[in-house]
Amino acid sequence: KCGTLLAVCRSEKRGTKKTPQASARLVPDYGIEGDAHAGHWHRQVSLLASEKIRAFREKGGDVTFGDFGENLVTEGIDLAALPVGTRIRIGAALLEVSQIGPGRW
Repeated sequence: KCGTLLAVCRSEKRGTKKTPQASARLVPDYGIEGDAHAGHWHRQVSLLASEKIRAFREKGGDVTFGDFGENLVTEGIDLAALPVGTRIRIGAALLEVSQIGPGRW
């Protein structure tokens, strides 16, 4: 199934909001170059569906891309329904779902 990548976000320090970037470099087995959450562990890149952001806005939340700590914002993919181990191709990069986060609200 095809979806759309709407935003690429990163932050240099943990605990801060990520900001949208014009582009990013995905480093194999590491994550997004320059992002605080990149590293040699099982959660290198965080994805969030834009539909979740839109639902939060509809409830009165003043949020934008990166506010939930996500690196990639997608549209048209039910990320919460993907089982661990699912592979997702984004451009030349191949990502593998290693964990489903708390974004099921």
